[in-house]
Amino acid sequence: MRSLKLLIVDVLLVVIGIFLAQALRDNFEFVATNVSGLIPYVIASIISSIVVVTGLGLNRSVWRFSSMRDYLILAAAAAVIVVSSLLLTFSFNRLEGTARSIPFLSFLTILVLLVGARVYARIHYSTRRGGAKQFATEAADGDLLTKNSTIIIGLNRLTELYLQAAHEMGHGKPRIAGLIGRNTGHTGRLMHRFPVLGEPEQLPEIIRQLRVHGVVIDRIVVSVAPSALSSDARALLRELEVTLGVEVNYIALSLGLQSDLPIESENSRGTLEGEEAVQQLQVSAAERTLLSARPYWPVKRIVDLSGALLFLTILAPVIAVAALLVRIDIGRPVLFWQQRPGLGGRAFRVFKFRTMRPAFDGNGEPLPDSERVSALGTFLRRCRFDELPQLANILVGEMSFIGPRPLLPVDQPMGISARLLVRPGLTGWAQVKGGRHLTPADKVALDIWYVRNASLLVDAEIIWQTVLLVVRGEREDRKAVQQAWADIEKHNAAFRVSSSARPVAVEQTMVANDSCRTSLAS
Repeated sequence: MRSLKLLIVDVLLVVIGIFLAQALRDNFEFVATNVSGLIPYVIASIISSIVVVTGLGLNRSVWRFSSMRDYLILAAAAAVIVVSSLLLTFSFNRLEGTARSIPFLSFLTILVLLVGARVYARIHYSTRRGGAKQFATEAADGDLLTKNSTIIIGLNRLTELYLQAAHEMGHGKPRIAGLIGRNTGHTGRLMHRFPVLGEPEQLPEIIRQLRVHGVVIDRIVVSVAPSALSSDARALLRELEVTLGVEVNYIALSLGLQSDLPIESENSRGTLEGEEAVQQLQVSAAERTLLSARPYWPVKRIVDLSGALLFLTILAPVIAVAALLVRIDIGRPVLFWQQRPGLGGRAFRVFKFRTMRPAFDGNGEPLPDSERVSALGTFLRRCRFDELPQLANILVGEMSFIGPRPLLPVDQPMGISARLLVRPGLTGWAQVKGGRHLTPADKVALDIWYVRNASLLVDAEIIWQTVLLVVRGEREDRKAVQQAWADIEKHNAAFRVSSSARPVAVEQTMVANDSCRTSLAS
C-alpha cells in the first residue's frame, strides 16, 4: 500500500513537472490551446512514469534515507520517461500541439521535483531527529566471495551509519543480505538499495529462504535497543544463536563496526572424503599463477562472447516460450537464482528457469522434492533448457560455455582454489564424465584436470559429449576419472621428489613451474 502511494506521488510530480515546463515556455501565461495540445504528451508521460518508477523500484525506496546514488538513478529515470513519452506521442500525433522545447524543459522540471521531494524528506527527517549529519552509502558490488552474510534489524540512523562504516572501512565485509523492519509496511522497500526482507518474527523463514538461494546468514546486527524488540523477537534471536550458530550483535551496546571472521560451515570440508583428499587436490601457488595466465583463456572468452550473442539471438523465441510455460505451470517468479563462487572466488548470481515449486509450505515446513517436482520442470532439466538463462551470465563474463560447474558456497571445498582459476561453465569435463554419479572428490579431480589441459579440442569434445548426455543421460567414465587422479598423483609426486632434493625456500616454486610446463606442453 505504501509503495502504491509513493508511485502515485511520483506520477503526480511528473505531471506537475510537464505543466511547469509548459508554463516556463509561455512565461507563466495561460494559453488554452497550448495546454490542450499538451494532453497526449501528459498521458504518454503517465504511462511511461508508471513503468519506469515501478521497474526501477523508485516507489519502494525510503525517501528520508535517499543518497546521491538514488539521485543519479532519478536522473536516468527522468531521461527515460521523457524519451519514451516523446516516442509515444510522436507515434500518436507526431507531436502536434507539443512545443519542441517541452521535452528538454520537462526533463529539468521532473528531475528537480523528484529529487527535491526526496531531499525535502531527508532534511525534514534530519531536522526532526536533531539535525545530525546524514551519510550516503551504496551496496557493495563485485566484492570477493564470503561464505556468510549479515542481516541488520532496524531502519534508523544507526543502521545508516553502520552501512556507511561497513562500506568505507570493511572492504566489502560484512556482506549485507538485507534489512529487517518494524512492521509489514516496510517489507519490500529499499534502504540504500538494500531490501527490507520482513519483520523480526519472520527471521527463521527469511534465513531458510536465503539459504535456498545460496546465501548463508551467520550474523545478525541489531541497530535498535534490545528493549525495543518484543520478548518473542529476543527469544527468537537467542534460539537462532543456539540452534544455527548465528552470532547476534546489539550495536546499541557495542558499535561492532568491524566484521568478525566468518564461521566455517560444517559442510565446507565435508564435501570431500577427509583431509587427505583436500591435501591431495591442492595446487601450489606458483602453479596457480601460471595456470591463470594461460594464453588460451582470452581466446576462450572471445569464443564465449560471440557464442552467447549468437545463441541469445537464435534461441530468443525458445527462451520466451519456456518462460511463459514456467509462469503458467509453476508461477512467479519465472527465474530461480543462487549465489555461487565464480572466477577467483567472486560471488555472482547464477540464473535458471524454475523447475520446482516453493521449498516450504504455508507453515514454513520444508517440502519433499516429490511434492515440489513439476512435469515441466523435469522436462526442462532433462533437456537442459532450465540452464538457458545462464547465457546472460556468459555474455557479461560471469560464466563460460565450458568450465567447472559453479557450486554453492557451502559445497566449495576449502583450500581447493584451482577450480576457481577459470570461469564456471554451463557444462564441463566433470559433467560429461559422470555428473551426479561421481563423488565430490572425483568431480574436483576432473575439474583440476580440465584447468590444466583445457584447449579448443578438449572444449569441442565436451560440447559433443554434452549433446550425447542430453540424448542418453549421464554415464560415469571411470577411465577419465582414473586419468584425472593419475595426473594429480604425477604432479604431487614431482613436488615431493623436488621437496626432498632442494632447499625449502626454493624447491616448491621450481617444481611447480616444472610440472606446470609439462602440463602446458601436453
